[in-house]
Amino acid sequence: MSTSSNRFMILFTILGLICGFALAALILPTGAPARAADAPVVPGSAGNGPVLTSAQSSSAPAAAANHDFTYQGVLRQTGTPFTGFCDFKLALFSALTAGTQYGADHIITNAPVSSGQFTLQVAASPDFPDTAFDGRSIFLQTSVSCPTGLNAYTLLTPRQAINPAPLASALVQNASLQSADTSASLSGLNINAPSGSAIDPTALQVSAGGRSAFFSVNRPTGIWADSSTGYGIWATTDTGTAILATVSDPSGIAANLDGHVFIGGSATVSGLATFDSNVTIQGDETVNGNATLNNTTINGNLNLNGNLVSPRFKSTEVLNQIGPLPVTSGSFSTSGGTLLVYFSGSGYTNVVGKIGMDLNIDGVFVERIGIYANNTGMHLAFVARQVVLTGIPPGPHTITLSPMDTETLSDSQDLYYVTILELPY
Repeated sequence: MSTSSNRFMILFTILGLICGFALAALILPTGAPARAADAPVVPGSAGNGPVLTSAQSSSAPAAAANHDFTYQGVLRQTGTPFTGFCDFKLALFSALTAGTQYGADHIITNAPVSSGQFTLQVAASPDFPDTAFDGRSIFLQTSVSCPTGLNAYTLLTPRQAINPAPLASALVQNASLQSADTSASLSGLNINAPSGSAIDPTALQVSAGGRSAFFSVNRPTGIWADSSTGYGIWATTDTGTAILATVSDPSGIAANLDGHVFIGGSATVSGLATFDSNVTIQGDETVNGNATLNNTTINGNLNLNGNLVSPRFKSTEVLNQIGPLPVTSGSFSTSGGTLLVYFSGSGYTNVVGKIGMDLNIDGVFVERIGIYANNTGMHLAFVARQVVLTGIPPGPHTITLSPMDTETLSDSQDLYYVTILELPY
């Protein structure tokens, strides 16, 4: 059998396709393959020449997470289904005619053909490159040589388009995406959640550590990540920007970090920045907008081009009442760390000498203030004082003011006052 005297008719369909397309095929309607439709005659010499006809059918899912596919069809010789063994040469091109070939020719030898029917399991690697299966248009070119071993291939035309399905329901487990060249207008992966019937669309939800990907934040969301006890999003860079967040409306929020957050370098936020609960920034922090810092540690400089709202600068009046001593505040909460405590009060004595009061936090002595009394029975204001306390644990606390000794007396004519200011260091 030679190309000068023989031509073949091949009826084929692509099944399986690459993994991405195969998964997409899961959403296609199931059913019997479509009926064959005649295609152009392959040019050839006179005689018992071959004719190429093509047909389409529903796609079947690929079993492996790769670009292998199943190539199935019917081979006829002079209108009669062929039986025997043939060699097939497959190639991928960028266009229906001419174009650029992707990779090398893929040869399958000694393939059985029974009553015209054949099935080829095509292993894409190493002949067909991964970049050919990134969603671009690709066309399969087929040549056949029968019987096997003859090495006289007949080119069958036209090439057949391998088209991606319009929708993918999911990726297979442990799938990997490899992009081609990217630019400012062409990303490796583009995900768009357009406005529609959903009130708050989300472009991408990711979860790890046994968490569920279902959530609701009551606003459109680009990326939502939950990793239980691990890292929701891990981003690193050498000289670039690991994570860039911007807002076009000054009232928007560029970064809202809620929970235990660690930033191992400098951070720049263009817009309103909100840092909630245990945020550590190892480098400098630059906020081009207003910043709200809740329990945030910055081991560097804070460059703020806007207003700063932080409980670390929150002033709380924890005690304001009359005597007599001792007096105790109600329970109050702080973010912990460093506190500036201002306290004042008054008292009298029946013995000339020094009188005063002690400041106690959670029952532990902290500081003392007082005054020297030259007269007995006269109420005197103690010299007010402020003290800086470090290493205060976060959570609820109480403050108690007590007389420094038995010579210090007080009654309902004495007033006691304590204010706490949380500091950001």
